[in-house]
Amino acid sequence: TTFYQDYSNTDFVGQILPKIVKGTNGEKDTVEYIFNPGPFTLALIRAISNPNEKIALIVEEINRGNAPAIFGDIFQLLDRDDDSISEYGIKNVGMIDYLNAYEFTVGGEKKRYHFDEIKIPGNLDIYATMNTSDQNVYTLDTAFTRRWSKEHIPNEFNGHKIEKMYVPGIASYTWGEFVKAVNGQIRDNLESLQVNEDKQVGAFFVKEKDLLENSADST
Repeated sequence: TTFYQDYSNTDFVGQILPKIVKGTNGEKDTVEYIFNPGPFTLALIRAISNPNEKIALIVEEINRGNAPAIFGDIFQLLDRDDDSISEYGIKNVGMIDYLNAYEFTVGGEKKRYHFDEIKIPGNLDIYATMNTSDQNVYTLDTAFTRRWSKEHIPNEFNGHKIEKMYVPGIASYTWGEFVKAVNGQIRDNLESLQVNEDKQVGAFFVKEKDLLENSADST
């Protein structure tokens, strides 16, 4: 799932929505209110149904939405014990009622479970991506971020062919050389430029189609 400015807790977890049920044998149509699961609940179902498999819920652009508000009480579940199970449970009535009525398929068998609370099982991992250089995004508070293991992905080409391609109009420079030179100037002049280090040019800031295979093609 991808977070954005108007993304909400009900989008992430699920919400109760009205559904018109067609009447049979001449009976009138009726309106039922049904819990529609969001990505978190769907991932939870997948993890419970496959206890011997690792399941991943991936959140793209986590800082483009108000992440603490989107996670809501799930925030409490991010504290895990030594078995990677949530240390504390939550009482989300809509989700609990839905899971208690859900028929799981585990190892080819249909099963029902009773839930008094919700916890993240040990085989469900949540991954999130964010670009710290993006503008007009939400700030993640310390209480939220400390519950994540963070990994910085360096601004590197890792042998991708784009590094050796040439910049149009600059026949003597490859894209890799250009990026290295520009970013060197940014890092050496952060104070005078009044920018942060994360304002450097990304290795894949341009696409292959924007560059040249051969320096002789540059004009």
